[in-house]
Amino acid sequence: MRGIGIVFCLIIFFMSFVASATEMTCAIFEDETFVTINSENDEVIMLPEKYSQLISHDDFEVRDNEILISNGIIKFTTKDYVKKVNDEQLFVLPKITKSNSDIKVILPQNYILSNNLVYPKNYELSTNGKNMILTWKNNSEEIIIFYKGTMDSNLLYYIIIIFSLTAAIFILFIQQKRFTEKLKEMKLRQKKKIEKIKETKVIQMTKNLFGDEKKIIEFLLTTENKSCWTKELVKVLGISKVKLSRKIRALIEKELIRKEKFGNENKITLN
Repeated sequence: MRGIGIVFCLIIFFMSFVASATEMTCAIFEDETFVTINSENDEVIMLPEKYSQLISHDDFEVRDNEILISNGIIKFTTKDYVKKVNDEQLFVLPKITKSNSDIKVILPQNYILSNNLVYPKNYELSTNGKNMILTWKNNSEEIIIFYKGTMDSNLLYYIIIIFSLTAAIFILFIQQKRFTEKLKEMKLRQKKKIEKIKETKVIQMTKNLFGDEKKIIEFLLTTENKSCWTKELVKVLGISKVKLSRKIRALIEKELIRKEKFGNENKITLN
C-alpha cells in the first residue's frame, strides 16, 4: 500500500508538471492582441482565422490554421480576439492549445474590468504599475473578458497633479496651523513662567516686610517700569506724605528701592 501511495503521488506531480508546461501571454493593444506561446512539450496551436507577424524559434509548417511546435516559442498578432460592444471592449480567447495552459492576459493601459465580467472566475488579478493583468493557472476553457477605458491619460495626469498640489497645500496648512498653535502654547508657557518669576520675586522681596512697606513694594511691582511718583503712592495707599517719606526712607535703607528728585516731586524705583 505504501508503494502504491508513492506511485500515486509521483503521478500527480508529473501531471501537474505536464499541465503547466505551456505558457501563453496575450498583450492587448487597442484592437490587436500580441500572443506569445512558450511550450516545453510537443504542442498543437490553433491559429485565428486572421493573423500576422507569425514568428517561431523553430521551423514550422501551418496546416488548416494549425501549427505544431516542440519545446519552443511561437508569436503572432491578431485582431480576431478583440471586439467592441457598445462602450466596452470584449476579449475572447478560444482554447487554442490541445493541453491545459497557464494564461496571462494584459489589458491595455488606462483600461479596467467592466463590472467584473470575466470568465472563468478562477483568475488572479495583478498589475505592473501601468496595466491590469489577469492570470489563469492550468486553464482548459475559453476566456472571456469585458473591459472598458478610463479617462484620457493626459486628463488623468492633470488630475493627479491637481490632487497632489491640493494635498501639498493642505499639508502645509495643517503644518502652519500646528506651528501657530505650538507658538501660542510656547508664548503662553513663557507668560506663565514670567508671571511665576514675578510672583516669586514679590514673595522674596516682601517676605520680611509688613504693612505700608509691603504695599509699596507690591504696587511698584505692578507698574510698567517698576517706578512711580510719590503722589501716586499717597493716593494708592491713602497715607500722608510724612508717613510715606518715613516708609520710603526705611525701604531705601534696606536697599529695596531708590529715590530720584525731580523738582518738588520724587520718583520711586525698585532696585
